[in-house]
Amino acid sequence: MNKEIIELMEREIITLIKELSMHQPGTKEFDDITKAIDALYTTLNKEKSLMLEEVKIEKDAESKFRDLELQQNVNKDNKILTAVKYGIDIAGIVLPLAFYGVWMNRGLEFEKEGSFTSSTFKGLFGKFKPTK
Repeated sequence: MNKEIIELMEREIITLIKELSMHQPGTKEFDDITKAIDALYTTLNKEKSLMLEEVKIEKDAESKFRDLELQQNVNKDNKILTAVKYGIDIAGIVLPLAFYGVWMNRGLEFEKEGSFTSSTFKGLFGKFKPTK
């Protein structure tokens, strides 16, 4: 709509300039046409500046929307990375404990006869004795 108004105003200014060439400078008609051209040109500049301001506001809104989307994606990615990091940290603690528990259980099951024959469990025997 603004473009149509601007085009109409530009056509009217051109028409008035052509009409201005038909009158003598200093006459009342010449002064009236000059004032009309001045008023139209001022209004045209205001319309163009408003149109540019609208475009600027739209681009700013789009930019803020894109920034918000990007920030949400970054936050989502950070949450995923944090969850993975915590999972790895927990696995780093739990898996060795589970491994040693299973390993010790199988080793002690193997040594049921009452005597420790493997060198690994001979070294651990002193640690299992109740002492005061």
